[in-house]
Amino acid sequence: MSSSAMSSFARMSLALIAGALVLEAPMVTAAAAADKFPPSVIALNQKMKDGGVSITYANFPEKGTLAILEREAGHRHGEKRIGHVAVDAGDHRNIHVSLSPQPSPGAHLTAVVERGNGKTGKPAAEQTFKVL
Repeated sequence: MSSSAMSSFARMSLALIAGALVLEAPMVTAAAAADKFPPSVIALNQKMKDGGVSITYANFPEKGTLAILEREAGHRHGEKRIGHVAVDAGDHRNIHVSLSPQPSPGAHLTAVVERGNGKTGKPAAEQTFKVL
């Protein structure tokens, strides 16, 4: 074989191998990407809108619950759940959570990422914010 024929053969082999690798590469989904990052939540101070609040960002490594807790009057650590929404695994933005009862302006709320149905114990991530 001539050197130009060998060169063409080598190039074609490389192209076939590269194509096979691309076809074998796993597809990355939002849920798969979520496994690489810990549970997290970002909630900003905000006014009530449409009967609830909008959580800026939350990451769920697995299906879970985004809960909103309100500090009970007169209790330093007591909080009651006033809203929640089930969330699939993955990276989520601007999640609306309806609240009942409606908190007053100035109320301190906590957005909580809970694993599973929210009854499994310690929150995976949380952030406190204020109703304006």
